[in-house]
Amino acid sequence: MTDYRYFGAKATITVGGTTLSGIKEWSVTPRFDHVEDYDNSSVFLGDVARIKGRVEVKLKFGKWDPTVTGFLFKILNPSGADGTTEDTNECAKLEVTVAFTSFGGAKTTTITVADVRFDSVPFAGMLDTWNPMEISGVGTSATFATV
Repeated sequence: MTDYRYFGAKATITVGGTTLSGIKEWSVTPRFDHVEDYDNSSVFLGDVARIKGRVEVKLKFGKWDPTVTGFLFKILNPSGADGTTEDTNECAKLEVTVAFTSFGGAKTTTITVADVRFDSVPFAGMLDTWNPMEISGVGTSATFATV
């Protein structure tokens, strides 16, 4: 029997055309809000409608290099991407792709999230370790493909 298990740390992650390294954790979560409908004739749920769809993306870097992870500067300044901030209401919308292959290489699953908006770029430091970074964003849609 072919082994189709995946090891998450082996994923290749691309944000805005830049392939990342040093990723400790990642997640892609399609999420929807729901409206429930009840009526006076029953205590049971009558109907439910799915609304407000979005795809949440979270990336946690163990270490990062701003010359390689240039998409961070695009979040700060969508038109310049030069590490400065800009007085604009323009928002960088980036494509995020996660590709991972099963043990033995039998299957590769690719998740592509469109129009991801990252709201912040938190820079932090810790004693005796690499400077970590954790960013999260929201995209409009996701495509899952396994070949």
